[in-house]
Amino acid sequence: MWPNLENLTQIRPRCKKNKSENSPPKWNESVKSKNQTQYILDREIVRFVRTGTMRNPSTFLPAFLILGQTTATAYLADLGEFPSNLLVTKDFARTIKIVIQWVVISTGGGGRGIVQQMVIISPFEAQNLIETINLYKKVVLHVYAPRSLLGFEPLDNLLLYTIPAVPQHWRVPQLLTIQLNLFSGQLYFSSFDEYKAVCEMLGLDWNGGGQGGHVGTDGFVKPMFRCANSQAGYTFRHSPVGFLKVFLSKVRRDCKNINKTHMGKLLNAVLLKEEDI
Repeated sequence: MWPNLENLTQIRPRCKKNKSENSPPKWNESVKSKNQTQYILDREIVRFVRTGTMRNPSTFLPAFLILGQTTATAYLADLGEFPSNLLVTKDFARTIKIVIQWVVISTGGGGRGIVQQMVIISPFEAQNLIETINLYKKVVLHVYAPRSLLGFEPLDNLLLYTIPAVPQHWRVPQLLTIQLNLFSGQLYFSSFDEYKAVCEMLGLDWNGGGQGGHVGTDGFVKPMFRCANSQAGYTFRHSPVGFLKVFLSKVRRDCKNINKTHMGKLLNAVLLKEEDI
């Protein structure tokens, strides 16, 4: 008998704030869900959890591309400028409240323990795949929640609750973790190195001036002026700042002000120092 996954989603880092502030943000801009009785597990997601590999990756959707129906897209013409490593299932994309709770990861075999695929799934899929996941042990199911308050402990190490246990020497590439945190609406960093990595992925200045002072008023550094030895992928040709401001504040946080958070300051071109984090 497996635990009720609905109860597990109530696991949250403790915070001294009042209960109403701890409740997860509502999602008001999404495609209407079908009735749950009409849900059918996609054959490809079942195959993925049984084998740990993707025979048809096009069945899964790049996470940021599903945000095309939100008002935030008015501020970034091409959502394809976001990295496309983080995936979601079609069932997750249909859910009426797109809140990230369940993540499935696969190392793809090979014994290296480095995560190759990360897929966000719906609560329906998590509830109905849990036994298969534990039986085949080719992927790992993780509980996740974004750090939306400073008093919350970060859960992005994905170790709070897993089925089955994670493999030895298991590691998630930083770029995947950053994408998961951005997509979910995480607002606080755990370290200065994480802050720098997020800035570099988004093409934003973090050290004051960038290369030769070529920094926009929003902190965006054009690709030609970015540091050549950066490990981040140069996917952004246009500034994602306007999009992320609307997405994080109006969509993920239900129109709440995020200016005093780490991400809010970053998006307002405020340079953070190590003591700020």
